[in-house]
Amino acid sequence: MKRILFICGSPVWGRPTPLSGMTILKKSASEYCKRANALFQEEKLDWQIELANVDPSEFETLFEGGYDVFVFLPEGRTRLWMYQTDLEKSGAFVYYLTMMEFHQKKVSKLIDYVKKLESAQESMGR
Repeated sequence: MKRILFICGSPVWGRPTPLSGMTILKKSASEYCKRANALFQEEKLDWQIELANVDPSEFETLFEGGYDVFVFLPEGRTRLWMYQTDLEKSGAFVYYLTMMEFHQKKVSKLIDYVKKLESAQESMGR
C-alpha cells in the first residue's frame, strides 16, 4: 500500500498556534482524510492518507516515515524553506491543496494526482 501524509499546519518557530484554530483545522483535515480514504477504497486504489500528528519540535521526523506523497495546505508553500532539504531526501512527491479543496473536502483532485503518479510510475517500469 502506498502512503500519503497530510501535514496540516507546519510549525512557525516562536509563534504559538491558537489552540482553537488548530483544533478546527485538525478536525477538517481528519474529515478530508476520511473522505479521501473512502474514495481510494471505492476506486480500488492501493493508497491510504493519514493525518500527521506530531509536536512541532519533532517535525523533521515526519519525512523519515517512508511516505510516497506529502500533502500540505496552501500555507505550506510559504514555509517550504523550513523542510525543503528533508523533503528532497525523502524522495516523496508533494501535493498542495487549495483552500477550496480543503474546506469543501474536494478529494477528486488528489485522487487524480495519485492516478497520474501511478500511471507515470508504471510507464517508467517501477
